[in-house]
Amino acid sequence: HVPCLPPEGLSAVTRGLVPLSAAAEVCEYTAQTCELLEGMVARPALIQLNSALADARDACAVLTWRQLESFAVSPSLGGRQWVVRFSVNEGRPPRVFEATMQLHVRDEDTQLVIFPAPLSMRQLTLYRMYEACAP
Repeated sequence: HVPCLPPEGLSAVTRGLVPLSAAAEVCEYTAQTCELLEGMVARPALIQLNSALADARDACAVLTWRQLESFAVSPSLGGRQWVVRFSVNEGRPPRVFEATMQLHVRDEDTQLVIFPAPLSMRQLTLYRMYEACAP
């Protein structure tokens, strides 16, 4: 995983995944990639998550954006697989989610890309008060 924040800004679960040397500095290229992934992947994943929890709204608060923590990319059939970790304000500690999506490239010049809906999403942290809401 590539960190989007300095070590002190990462959750404990993400700090355990990212080597401290990698988290020491977030270069400009990484910051731009994180910004792009936040807008095109992580925030839409949160919207999808809140939609899935709409039926449990009497028991579960609306989850609100906190930050994008890290990302990873690997080659896969027909494109690349992206994994983003983001946290929300709810929970003690704040809940961390990981969304995995496929990036499809339309042509070899890589001028057009499509981010479909997340292939999978999982919660990495739990807060007892919200266990019933955990997707």
